[in-house]
Amino acid sequence: MIGWILLYFSIVAIAAVFVGYPLFLWLYRQRLPKRADIVDLPDSGLPRLSVLIAVRNGEHLIEQKVRNCLELDYPHDKLEVVVVSDGSNDGTMAVLKSIDSPQLHAWELSEHKGKHEALNTGMPHCRGDVVLFTDADAMLEPQAARKLARHFADPRIGGVGGQRLIGDVSGQLQSAQSTYIDADSKVKMLESAWGSVTSNDGKIYAIRRSLFQGVAAAVTDDLYVCLTVLAQGWKFRFEPEAKAYIRTPSRDSGHELSRRRRIVNRSLRGIWLNRVVLNPARTSWQIAVGLFINKVMRRLLPVFLLLLLLSSAALCWQQPWLLLLLLPQLGIYGAALLHWLLDGKKLPLGPLNKILSVSFYFALGNLGTLLGMMDFLSGHQPIRWEPKKSG
Repeated sequence: MIGWILLYFSIVAIAAVFVGYPLFLWLYRQRLPKRADIVDLPDSGLPRLSVLIAVRNGEHLIEQKVRNCLELDYPHDKLEVVVVSDGSNDGTMAVLKSIDSPQLHAWELSEHKGKHEALNTGMPHCRGDVVLFTDADAMLEPQAARKLARHFADPRIGGVGGQRLIGDVSGQLQSAQSTYIDADSKVKMLESAWGSVTSNDGKIYAIRRSLFQGVAAAVTDDLYVCLTVLAQGWKFRFEPEAKAYIRTPSRDSGHELSRRRRIVNRSLRGIWLNRVVLNPARTSWQIAVGLFINKVMRRLLPVFLLLLLLSSAALCWQQPWLLLLLLPQLGIYGAALLHWLLDGKKLPLGPLNKILSVSFYFALGNLGTLLGMMDFLSGHQPIRWEPKKSG
């Protein structure tokens, strides 16, 4: 009896994350009248904009990044770039000081304190009505700032997230990560059409400066800031036309595992600190339910997947038809294992290469998620780390 309960529970939970929530959003969107296109604002209607960048040992990135921001298609008298070096011990500050622009303001932390402290230090120096957060390794399209800023003409909007795209073909996990990012972006578009997204991307997002409440230690700044905006009763939209191009987020499987582990741990801590958002009486049932399914239940996926594997394996001896459920699972994990044994090498297998890659990325991501969840429950709080932006 317990085995069947666990089987049905795991199926429902997994289906809710992968099928139920996206399908509900899609069906709800079909009922809505077509929303009028958001009109680009003339220069006179654009808000003053501060671009805030936290960087750690980014001498090989920061000049290109700053120039990318200074060259945005945005009125120069309304644009500034604020960079905070998080205790960099390379030539980051020397590069910043060599850039001659009155729009650039560079600050330095005397020691490595973490990204949250760099952002908190930089915010008081931002003079814009809107602050655009972006990372040193993300190259913004020229129109990106305008595409974000136009949303703030709506007095209900407190924040807007942009679209992250992988701009190169390096890295053994590039194809699988592109697939994941594309699927996640589709969910964000549906959430945004419904009313508000429940998360955003740290590579490119903007908020009203007046809504910033500081970033806590050991959290993912993008999700944390988004949740604080939602907790104040504002909406957070997604703008797919505001694009930021990055290299493959994970350089290799080891990097992906540690990266996912850290992100999951820190995001769960951010949700816990902003758990008021899960109360529909304080926000809305749409935001509360969306956040619970899309962020909390997604973090619990490894548990649901493990329950599904064990319960279907145990019960298939009683009900052979359950092999139809068990064999696809074994196929996915077998494909992931084969990809690992091949060390990510692409063989002349056609579409099978992508199947192996996506299966491996799925399994690896869930392992990292499980480790991150265990870190969160044990109270481990990674405040500082050395970002891997090259190689």
